[in-house]
Amino acid sequence: MPTLENNWFRRFILFTVYMIETIITVVTLSYFPLLFNSLGLDSRLYGIFGGLSLLPMIFKFFIGPISDKFPIPFLRGKRRGYFILGGLLNIIFLPLLSLNPLDFFALFFIIWFLQTLGIAIMDVMTDTLVITAKPSQNLRGRTGASIWVFFGIFVGGGLATGLVGLLNMNLLIGLSVFSLISVGPLALIYFLKEDPKLSQPTPSLWSDIKRNFGGPQQQFVIAGLIFAFLLNIDAGLLELTLEPFIATTFLVTWQELIATLFFISLLGTVLGFLGYFFIDKVQKNRLLIIISSIYIVPSIILAYLIFTGMLTYPIFLILYAIYGFVSGLSFVTYTGLFYDLSDPKAAGTMIALFLTMSNFGIVMGVTIGGFFPMWLIYVIVAIICGLRIIPLAFIKMSHIEKTFYQEEE
Repeated sequence: MPTLENNWFRRFILFTVYMIETIITVVTLSYFPLLFNSLGLDSRLYGIFGGLSLLPMIFKFFIGPISDKFPIPFLRGKRRGYFILGGLLNIIFLPLLSLNPLDFFALFFIIWFLQTLGIAIMDVMTDTLVITAKPSQNLRGRTGASIWVFFGIFVGGGLATGLVGLLNMNLLIGLSVFSLISVGPLALIYFLKEDPKLSQPTPSLWSDIKRNFGGPQQQFVIAGLIFAFLLNIDAGLLELTLEPFIATTFLVTWQELIATLFFISLLGTVLGFLGYFFIDKVQKNRLLIIISSIYIVPSIILAYLIFTGMLTYPIFLILYAIYGFVSGLSFVTYTGLFYDLSDPKAAGTMIALFLTMSNFGIVMGVTIGGFFPMWLIYVIVAIICGLRIIPLAFIKMSHIEKTFYQEEE
């Protein structure tokens, strides 16, 4: 029977899990803000509770070490058991998000929390597969996995965008369809074997973390964590605020808006795919410095145009396209950077730590985004993009193989 570590099944899992995650992201962070706005919910209120509902994305820091050390015996496997647990939480609670938050406010966000927990568990398990995809000396094998992740994001976004009309007609049926899509990879994972060596718990829960902060790699890891935190604060600020602002200001239909923004992201997908072929031939941190600098320009322009009331829908799309053009390349680059900075001997723990810091930025942005006018949000976005450059400048990619990887030779 094929194993969970088989390269082709690994790629399928990477693709499908991130496809599902993207569907959920479009529904909860693009469609739901429009829904909440139409229901008259206070943006500050659903921003705070939305941030609380996304807290499981921060729990990745604990999910990684726990999965590494404590397999679920009756689900037969160190990673497979958690895959199944996360998948079941998502499948069960996703359709329940069709409840009207006006009538079941607290219950709605509790359900969202549990559904997000399922996605977070699946996400961590998927990322551990990336870390162990190739021998640790082969950095390209680990970076290359990010392209499968990105393809999953692309397909998931397309499916979610295409089914916005179904969500509008009947939210329960639409969410149930997305839930059924999640059954496929879960069924495959259930029937795959897992390398028995990966199912043996190791003695210390925090030894993995100490390993990364006790040697010459410490400066790289710390700089990477700071960058990870700054990486998505701006995304969080815009998650629950941008779509309602654009739809209200320019009277754009929900499906048209979501489809248009996704089409722009498609351009980033193409650039990200092309970037895969040379990404390991350049200094990832330097490329990310360039990308961060590019992001600053449209942010400042948007802040000015919104503040002065001069923004038009075509101008917004042009400026938003600048983000879209480089978003794919940015994703492939920073995902590869996180994989490179993760110690192969602590697969689940370290990648979870980087992604947790990134998600902490998202949650913080989502929580406070509703308290700022849109022009000020873009001012903050420009500042954050500038701050990212500082930790990136301290990362020396040429020294990474001399830390984690030579130790294993």
